[in-house]
Amino acid sequence: MTEELLDDRWRALLRATSRSFYLSLRCVPARRRTALSLGYLLARAADTLADAGELALEQRAAALRALLAALRGAPLPAAPPIAAVDAAHRELVARAPELFALLARLEPAQRAPTQRVLARLLRGMCRELDELHRVGVVRRSTSVQTLCWAYRAAGCVGAFWDELLALERPPRSPRTRREQRRQAVRLGLGLQQVNLLRDAHEDARRSRHLLAGLALDGSTPDVERAWTARARADLRCGLRYAGEIDGVARRDRFAIALPARLGLATLGRLEERRPQWLAGERLKISRGAVRRELALAFLDALFPARLRRFDGSGARSSA
Repeated sequence: MTEELLDDRWRALLRATSRSFYLSLRCVPARRRTALSLGYLLARAADTLADAGELALEQRAAALRALLAALRGAPLPAAPPIAAVDAAHRELVARAPELFALLARLEPAQRAPTQRVLARLLRGMCRELDELHRVGVVRRSTSVQTLCWAYRAAGCVGAFWDELLALERPPRSPRTRREQRRQAVRLGLGLQQVNLLRDAHEDARRSRHLLAGLALDGSTPDVERAWTARARADLRCGLRYAGEIDGVARRDRFAIALPARLGLATLGRLEERRPQWLAGERLKISRGAVRRELALAFLDALFPARLRRFDGSGARSSA
């Protein structure tokens, strides 16, 4: 069993940088929480460097490639100083070498998938910075291109979470394993599509146009509805995954169901306040809504049959 490697200071940093994801991580059983938390913290440090607009694109790409090399065992040089983020994110970037030292202490069965998902995330960030440097804009023109980007950004994280679960509770059959992995990937894709919809204006200001076909002047309502429906269907598939996955603890079901439910609530908020979203307002769900979704995820964990009624089409099945 993996020892608890993160002390109170790391947990405080995780809480300060992970927003609502911390609510899920704190409920994951300790035997998996360390690997998930380390993966998250290193990915967040990389994302902070990738988004550091005060640095030249070449500096950001070099910093990310240094992280990639560190995954292969190379010494990690000091990261370039960044000021235009909060203190927690500055501390996270500065302490990245410590995170790699902790990563090396994970048991091999957990360390290998953690390194693989981090390498995939980092390579995706590097490609995006190279594209921005080369042509001045990151644009996805088809839904397939958008979904490929979303997989590299988050769908692969769903597969990583599922892989850690399967280490302890292998699925009953190869077919079950393939289906559960597909559901986990769809959950990651759904969460990333929610982020893309919510942050579309901010992304556009940074020359990132990632939702294919979407115009932010309100002239493409059919495209908005299509991406919203796709995200909702993927998140509901994720809820079914939380209900069907073999032999896991209630805390695991809660940790999987909660981000899916928060994502669905965010989609509802975007639909309710479409004019404000079109005007560039970054919408969040209220604390009361978060508490409601926490309560629903708690019920999901207690009564997983509730979740098995969800299908991946955007509606509950009749079964």
